[in-house]
Amino acid sequence: MSTVNIKDNLFLILKTEDIDKGLEPDERLVLQAIIIKIQKYREKTGREAAPNYWVVNQDEEYSGMIIEQIIKGEALKN
Repeated sequence: MSTVNIKDNLFLILKTEDIDKGLEPDERLVLQAIIIKIQKYREKTGREAAPNYWVVNQDEEYSGMIIEQIIKGEALKN
C-alpha cells in the first residue's frame, strides 16, 4: 500500500462506502469533526462550506473525453 501525499493533489476524494466499511465508529466521528472544522474555516473565509463536485475515475475509458471538455470550459473562462 502506498502512502498518499495530500499536498500532491488539489482534492481529496473519499468514497462514503469506504468510510462506512473501513472505519470504526469512533474514527468516523473524528473524520466528521475534521470535516466540520474545514467547513467552518471555508465559511469564515467567505466560501461555500460544502461545495459539490463531479468525480470521474481516471481509469474509465471515457475519462479522456471528460478532461478535454473541462480544459475547453476552463479556457473559455480566460
